[in-house]
Amino acid sequence: MAEFVVECLEEVKRRFSVDEHRHYLFTPREVTQWCFGLSRYTAKSEQDFARALIWEANRIFRDRLVGSKSALKFDNLIIDKLKATLQIEVDAKVMKDIYFASGKDKSEMQMYTKAEFIANVEQAIKNYE
Repeated sequence: MAEFVVECLEEVKRRFSVDEHRHYLFTPREVTQWCFGLSRYTAKSEQDFARALIWEANRIFRDRLVGSKSALKFDNLIIDKLKATLQIEVDAKVMKDIYFASGKDKSEMQMYTKAEFIANVEQAIKNYE
């Protein structure tokens, strides 16, 4: 996993330059954030672990990218690195319908489908009102 994370950082730095956009300054600090974020997940399978890796990578790197072209380039980078480094294959389409949020105890991240996530948000709004 360490190899995967470090290679991703290096590839992100290579493909998304600070010369292109000033806020594309990626440092080892992002690796620390990524690893710390992963400590909040309980993966029951290899696919769950891959989804958590991708979710955290998206929050740290992808959310800072400008435009859909850059986001697609990043998605391909992560999926290719997962396959090459960890031998894990992930369907990019599946990732579009997966969400993570902290559970009721707010300590551990839980995976939700899009429908489950929407239902939880709607219920939380009803409870708040």
